[in-house]
Amino acid sequence: MFLPNLKAAWFSLLIVFLLAACTKNEFSVDIKLAEDVNEVYSSVYYASDPAKGWLVESMISVAKGKGSMIGVTNRPTLLYFTLSHSACPVVAYVERGDKIKVTGASGNPLDWEIEGNKLTEKLTRWRLDNKTLLMNYDSDSSAAGRAINDAVAKTIKEVPEDPLSALLLGLYYNRREDPKGFEKLLKSLKGDGADQKWLSLISRADLIDMQSDSAFPDKVVLRSIFTGCDTVKFRNTPVMFVFSKPSDGSRAESIRPLRQLSRELNDSSRRVIVNMIVDADSLNALSTCRRDSLNGAVSVWTPLGLSDNVAVSVGARRLPWEVVVGRDGKPLYEGSDMAEAVKAMKEACR
Repeated sequence: MFLPNLKAAWFSLLIVFLLAACTKNEFSVDIKLAEDVNEVYSSVYYASDPAKGWLVESMISVAKGKGSMIGVTNRPTLLYFTLSHSACPVVAYVERGDKIKVTGASGNPLDWEIEGNKLTEKLTRWRLDNKTLLMNYDSDSSAAGRAINDAVAKTIKEVPEDPLSALLLGLYYNRREDPKGFEKLLKSLKGDGADQKWLSLISRADLIDMQSDSAFPDKVVLRSIFTGCDTVKFRNTPVMFVFSKPSDGSRAESIRPLRQLSRELNDSSRRVIVNMIVDADSLNALSTCRRDSLNGAVSVWTPLGLSDNVAVSVGARRLPWEVVVGRDGKPLYEGSDMAEAVKAMKEACR
């Protein structure tokens, strides 16, 4: 009696092992929206295999409300859906083998129901419950930023041990609006919610140090177009961030004073200009960068747009947007007036 039972147990164990081994390093996305939705969406995620990781940007074509994609990843990741210039994150948590289902009556990702695993469904429920607040995510209003922060804080206080809380803190909390509040909530996370892996899912796409004690991080490691990797430090050297989209009709005019500035301040060791090109197409970003002809600038392609944590951390609220940071690591200018940004940068470099 013992041997047959033992054989049966080993056979069952073998079946489980084989089924697990057959799970591919893939996930799928199936989109079913209203039939009148015909759009092309950008999806961005950090892919991985057992040895390395890389950022993947894919275009999902939705025709008559239907679209699909296959993604590749070995480790858990976050999948961002973007349309137009909105900075508001619309995100799914994804593990290999997941089947992500997107439904909705609208072409606006903010309205979508996203399913596929419990954490994704929690993110979706929170986003839909707070949709009215999130519609003002791109607003310059401090009141709008505080309202979203309050909604995030409320959830974290209710479930500090839930990974949902860590992701909401990293994805939606306006750290620039209330840096002390961010640090307080970060320290309040408990249990599984306090595991660094959750914030790492957000930060590794642009390598920001989420644990910094200041409104601006001490440094940012950027994936630059020409050199591959550049470290920008927010101390001792003035820094200017320029966020723009190649298809923006006003960009050609705004790039001229920036080009003149880069030539006038030609010693790149004494100033840093970061040219953040927001575009879903990497080839378009590269050709735009070459046309810009900025002397000694750090040029960065950011397919995540204003959802990118670099953009969030320096307070970019719309496109175009400029930020000038002084030698003390504090912002001197934030806004969409290139002339004012150039003026602030010149003064900072004196």
